[in-house]
Amino acid sequence: VLSAGSFLYDTGRGGSHYIRLAGGYAPSADRGRTFVLMPDGTAAPLSSSFLTFNGTRIVPGSTVIVPQDLRPFRLRQFAIDLSQIISQLAVSAASIAVISRSN
Repeated sequence: VLSAGSFLYDTGRGGSHYIRLAGGYAPSADRGRTFVLMPDGTAAPLSSSFLTFNGTRIVPGSTVIVPQDLRPFRLRQFAIDLSQIISQLAVSAASIAVISRSN
């Protein structure tokens, strides 16, 4: 979600209500794997389909969990991360070379 938080229990409200209170789904959210963790430790998938009329019942003390979608590969972000790693390795190698010359 965009802004995780704790919200007061509202009788009769479903998981989508609490997700909206948290700002909605983040772009990297795995909507299909959203689930509810009950206070007794059991878990149930959150039904978010408009075809499902009997959604998961939210009880006081429940936690709605929206996992991050790990599947999308973003080439731009990968290239940025890789270039930072390479530049840090180059700086480290240069530092080691300078230190070894001074001894």
